[in-house]
Amino acid sequence: MYKCEKCNLEFETFQAKANHHRWHHLGYMYKSLESKIKTEEHLYGKIIEEDVICNNEKCNNLIHIKYREGKKKEKYFCSRGCANTRKFTQEQKNKIKNALTKETEYKWKEPHKKICKVCNKEFETTSKKQEVCSRNCSRKHNIEKAINFNRGNKKVALNISNGRKEAFKNGLINITGGTTKWFKYKDIKVQGTYELRACFIFDKWKEEGKIKNWEYTNDRIEYIDLDSKKHTYLLDFKIFENDNSFYYIETKGYKKDNDELKWKAVRDKGYKLEVWFEENILKEESSLTYCFFE
Repeated sequence: MYKCEKCNLEFETFQAKANHHRWHHLGYMYKSLESKIKTEEHLYGKIIEEDVICNNEKCNNLIHIKYREGKKKEKYFCSRGCANTRKFTQEQKNKIKNALTKETEYKWKEPHKKICKVCNKEFETTSKKQEVCSRNCSRKHNIEKAINFNRGNKKVALNISNGRKEAFKNGLINITGGTTKWFKYKDIKVQGTYELRACFIFDKWKEEGKIKNWEYTNDRIEYIDLDSKKHTYLLDFKIFENDNSFYYIETKGYKKDNDELKWKAVRDKGYKLEVWFEENILKEESSLTYCFFE
């Protein structure tokens, strides 16, 4: 004998039990509409329709609702506005507070101090699993974990890293560091207000005939960095003079340790390079007929 786990009916064969389960419990094959309704009511409860008053104390609107017997009603308010003005009892507030502040397997009640595994900076967190202080450190940490996980992951991580480096070298992608905001100037995107201000200056130069043209360049130069490895340097602007010669301009907020190595690599290739800091940009803006940034 085979017994149905849902309603405890017994059947002589497994096939008979399976057919019973399919028709009366699964609810996806029906002999008729009446059979479908009967099966759904058996599985999920009868459908109840009624008119109720909106739960908002200041609203007396009637709502027509439909729900299954023994199940939660589909709505208690007539509109989103009424729902947003509902008031919580002190008991409900305490319940929400306890749910948010209680200590769990993954969370502390109060912030705890930790040391970042990437930059060794001290930070506070309520998460027991958090190991790094920022999103930037998280990226580095995840790559390191992938490399150290096993030989297969190390190969995949290195392939991805080498692939992105090759794509950057060939100009297929532009990878830029930091969190400097991007701006759109005409049909190009530039990073930071210094580059944006430089665009205005170059357009004014072109208008006054001081230069022939300019571009937000995609030119790249290889250089040996402080880690003694070969890297690729993406230049900012290429300025074309009236005699068809050109030179590069780099805008910088501050000087980094490896900047001199990059600039030397450009000049060693025989190219002229000017580096503009804020004082240089201010000087060029003041020499124009009007200033773009006051």
